[in-house]
Amino acid sequence: MVLTWLDLRIAEACYNTEWNLIPETIRRYRLTAQVVEGIFIQFWSFCAICMMCGWQKTSQLNIPIWNVFGASCDAIYRLFLHTYGVYNQTWKSYPLNVLFVALTCFNFYRISAAFEKDTRLRIKIALKFGMPFVLGTPMFLLMNYLLFPAYAKIPSDTSKAIFSVLLPAAFIIPKAVINVCLVDLHEFCSPNHTSHIVIGFHTMTAIVPRYLQASIDEMYVFVIICVVHGFETLLDKLTLNLRLKAYHTFCKSCVGDGDGNERRSVAMNRILSEQALSGMILETDTIFMSCGLISVLMYYFGNDTPNTADLAKSFAIRVTLASLIEFLFNVASIKVQTYYFNLPLLHVWRRRWWWIVLSIVLYTAYTTLYCSEYLYRPILSHGVYNLSKVAACSVNSSMW
Repeated sequence: MVLTWLDLRIAEACYNTEWNLIPETIRRYRLTAQVVEGIFIQFWSFCAICMMCGWQKTSQLNIPIWNVFGASCDAIYRLFLHTYGVYNQTWKSYPLNVLFVALTCFNFYRISAAFEKDTRLRIKIALKFGMPFVLGTPMFLLMNYLLFPAYAKIPSDTSKAIFSVLLPAAFIIPKAVINVCLVDLHEFCSPNHTSHIVIGFHTMTAIVPRYLQASIDEMYVFVIICVVHGFETLLDKLTLNLRLKAYHTFCKSCVGDGDGNERRSVAMNRILSEQALSGMILETDTIFMSCGLISVLMYYFGNDTPNTADLAKSFAIRVTLASLIEFLFNVASIKVQTYYFNLPLLHVWRRRWWWIVLSIVLYTAYTTLYCSEYLYRPILSHGVYNLSKVAACSVNSSMW
């Protein structure tokens, strides 16, 4: 919540105003914050590799040096555009996205050199290591440039509610593909190290739909959306286990590797356990984040004069109801996964709780900074916001 608030006040201040019309003071703050954010985002895949393979192995392959170079190119590019007065062009982010994708591909290809010398096998290992980014990055770009603008143009709040409810369904197949790819990496890395990268993809699938759902103004529609979202999450967790059994059956019938199948089962159970635990924390965390952001936006850009007490009351009611609904579905999920699918949730939590929390904090920060610039427009498209306040920009405004 604090990171989102700082991003709104500094990095995205006056985001709906032409760059040359923004006061010089705000422009400097905004440029500085976006340069820092850009450097931070370019290190996304590097942080994932460090948590998975360790600093010593990455430093031996000179991966940190190349990531510093890539982040420096990001900063120089932004400063160059600002110097020549073309910083706010619509095409500005395209080269940055290309740089991010190129740096990500390089990082995972380079780390595969520590496990295999053959070029073809290195590419195969790199694809398995980077599968969350291979699938996640196109989905990020698709949402930012196509889905969010389409959402902002939907006139009816009911249609927007249906859109936000159906959005998590787009992540079902990528989740299964990522789990299948990462479980085969148990020969190179421990499942305790590879499982956290799944958390990175699940952070995106948890944060983005929650922001869109929390933007719905009607309380009863919000409650219905929370119930449907909780049911979708529960169904997704249960079907992941069913897909695991189908995957093992396929391997046993086609490959006939009983021992390898057993090792994959142990690795997948660890990955699914951390994934389930992180999902429970993430869903509750995103409830606070999304409702907090909506309250802040209502305070600054609401149609009516902001009343702090009413906003705090609305925030408390929404968070309490959504958390209670999520808690009921989490209890059902824990019972089914522990007693019927035999996932070692309690054992994994006792040994790995600090690692799970660290992964959630890191990937939540990355996802928030990457998506915030594009999320404000669909959220502010609802009728409860005053667009004249959004467009207003001055040093003496309430934002400053």
